Amino acid sequence: MAEKEQLKMPVITLVRHAEATHNAAFNETKSDFVFMDAKHQDAHLTEKGVKQATEVGKDLEMTSFDAVFCSPLTRCIQTMECIIPFFYDKSVITLHDNLLEKQSTKHICNKRKTRYELIALYPNYKIVTNSDLSPSYAHRESDEAVAARMSSLIKTICDNHDKDEKILIVSHYNAILALTGVELPNAGRIVLKY
Repeated sequence: MAEKEQLKMPVITLVRHAEATHNAAFNETKSDFVFMDAKHQDAHLTEKGVKQATEVGKDLEMTSFDAVFCSPLTRCIQTMECIIPFFYDKSVITLHDNLLEKQSTKHICNKRKTRYELIALYPNYKIVTNSDLSPSYAHRESDEAVAARMSSLIKTICDNHDKDEKILIVSHYNAILALTGVELPNAGRIVLKY
């Protein structure tokens, strides 16, 4: 029975967001303080990041995704929008909190907009948040907690999509690492077959 169930699972392309302002600042300074700098709150893509994401889009342009799931942080949304064509059916796009980067109150670069701001900015996307505000953690979220929330969403996706359906997921370094054990560079991708 387990083998039969596995045959029904979709093919998932998992992409790390392209270079964002905090990534560029960290590469230049090698200081963790950039993640706490208010100018990198909900960091946006750099010019290099837009080029990286556009290249991924060119590589995947012949892929017709049946559903798209994306972290609600701006750098992931911008990456996802560079990957999929402008005419893409926006009703199959879900911004989901389970795809957020590892959370910590100190890392302001990972603080997302409120649910209400996301709805106003992305009215055609489905928004799934665990609270109206950005998640708040007294301590840095554990790898196990990140893996659990990522796995929970992957399971839901697999339960709701059939074999050969193609799913795009755009997330973050630590979230992807916790789920897969793979360290992806900015705009890196792997294909998961369940």
